[in-house]
Amino acid sequence: AVAVSASVVGTVGTSVVLPCSYPTAAAVSLEDLNIYWQINDSMVVHFFRKKDDNAHQHPKYKNRTKLFYKELVQGDCSLTLFNVNVGDEAKYSAHVILATTSEKHTTEVYLQSSPASYKMPLISRRPISGNIPCGKNATYTCTSSGGYPKPWVLWLINNTEVPTDPNNLQIQQDPTNQLYTVTGFLNANITEESNVSCIFMNNVLGENKTA
Repeated sequence: AVAVSASVVGTVGTSVVLPCSYPTAAAVSLEDLNIYWQINDSMVVHFFRKKDDNAHQHPKYKNRTKLFYKELVQGDCSLTLFNVNVGDEAKYSAHVILATTSEKHTTEVYLQSSPASYKMPLISRRPISGNIPCGKNATYTCTSSGGYPKPWVLWLINNTEVPTDPNNLQIQQDPTNQLYTVTGFLNANITEESNVSCIFMNNVLGENKTA
């Protein structure tokens, strides 16, 4: 029989547990357990046959999965997936086969990725210190990291939004967890002692971070 769980949400860049269980009246031996975690019956996510046997594990899951070994013999075949990224969204199937009885139990888990919050942004200015003479330009940078998806970056001078070129952003994405580090730039003509601030907007989370 196939037991379909509710969708599981994993925040990008963190770990998530894909739940799985099989009925057992008493503790079984690891020697009697075969567990296949896979996608579409072809992509191997994790393979356990008496012990971990990941020779055929798909490269994208290498060093990113772990079973709860102490709980396996009690019927818990849940899998931890580390460094969740958007590409992990899928329907995962866990097939548990008991060698002593040839019983087969299948669990399906739907994984959805969730956006991640950005850290509080840091703002800096060049010249670094001192008053800027009237009519002279100052260059500001505002940086934040650890978020997903790409943010909107707004600049304000004296609490008034300043139109900026969307290309004045430096965006880097971590290839492992797909989280972003973003730096915005503002070159402002200062005509008075001004209060400059920037806002990182994660519209998916409805979250704003201000520096």
